[in-house]
Amino acid sequence: QRALAAAAAAAAISLSPLAPTFAADVSLNLLLNEFGDKSQVESGLRQAGISAKDSRMIKLWATLKEARLVEAGAEAADLVQLSNSADGLAVAQQLASAQTQVRQLQPYLDELQTDLTRGRWKFVGGYLGVIFSQRPAIQTVILNSYPGDESMMAMASKDAMVDEGNQIFERAEALSRAAAKQNRLEALNAYAKLALSYDRFLKAADLYGRSAPV
Repeated sequence: QRALAAAAAAAAISLSPLAPTFAADVSLNLLLNEFGDKSQVESGLRQAGISAKDSRMIKLWATLKEARLVEAGAEAADLVQLSNSADGLAVAQQLASAQTQVRQLQPYLDELQTDLTRGRWKFVGGYLGVIFSQRPAIQTVILNSYPGDESMMAMASKDAMVDEGNQIFERAEALSRAAAKQNRLEALNAYAKLALSYDRFLKAADLYGRSAPV
């Protein structure tokens, strides 16, 4: 049942607007920039000469991978237990879920690198679709990390998360364009910058090498 729920949630994400809705009092400085949507990835698949059947298969494959991230996030949220208010518990669960989804992007980045080095262009768009789908999770990590901490260090970390979060998606778009042209050198360069921004985001969010919060 959880797997089915995760798949449904993943489908909902893929159909919903890329920018999540936040309370009016959220600082605009903490919101990610807008970026191209999944249609850019699908366009890249078509330009790479993939048949309609293959394209459907890759979309299904990417949706399943996205569902695994959603399921892992839901499991992490279930483990969170706080003695304070229900609102505090809800925020903590959202953060735990988002942190888990963001951390678990790493294996997909590794697989993406392998397919790039092997010239398996048709899978690149699928991986990028998964990365794009995690924008709400990355935004949640930015907004909800360091709760109640207004120190200069916490604010600097949030600023760094915004910068690197934006870079993640800018580099993903650059990689999508390179993959559409099947330009190996350009694609590997974009991937290297994408991976670096992801690594820096984890460090700024204090997620580097840490297990899921409980």
